[in-house]
Amino acid sequence: MALTNKSIDNEYKRPSNKPKTRDNSLHNIIIPRESITSSKKKLAQGYIELPLSREYKKQLKSKDCRPRIRIPENIRDKKIIQVEIIPLKNEQTFKANFTYQMKKESLNLDESKMMGIDLSVNNYGKYCYK
Repeated sequence: MALTNKSIDNEYKRPSNKPKTRDNSLHNIIIPRESITSSKKKLAQGYIELPLSREYKKQLKSKDCRPRIRIPENIRDKKIIQVEIIPLKNEQTFKANFTYQMKKESLNLDESKMMGIDLSVNNYGKYCYK
């Protein structure tokens, strides 16, 4: 912006480009666990309700028409930490990324064995198992 202001005041003679902005596009929304406003009954049914702003709640005629996201079946029993909503290219559809907590599983590895991978220039990949 400083160069643009200088070019307007004729202090900078070279052409300057304005920064590229995305004014009319949608942005990602990250909803933490504390803001997911679903009861245990709704979580058991397999969906969460998204929080709404106070202004938008005033515009709604019915209080039961909150946006919902279906939870995939493979993570319904997990503890959801956050949900990220990502608008896709056409800005008509969205993608939901769920971050959830898992229990650590012991791998029971044999520490006397090891494996190494060499990504060399001539070969795509070469591994050594000992």
